[in-house]
Amino acid sequence: MNKNCLKGMACPRCGAEEPFEIEALSFFLVYDEGTDSHADVQWTKESRCRCHSCKYEATAGDFIR
Repeated sequence: MNKNCLKGMACPRCGAEEPFEIEALSFFLVYDEGTDSHADVQWTKESRCRCHSCKYEATAGDFIR
């Protein structure tokens, strides 16, 4: 069972508890050659979320049990 940032989340279709692809906001340190580090990643219940296992897609809120 997820206990950290995915606490309470599972795919409604296949039951997988991770990993998920979640549309999120973050600040990245960007150079001409590409990105380096990033700050906290934030998403809401309205963010798009896709199960990596079965590809089911809905909002992150739909993945909360």
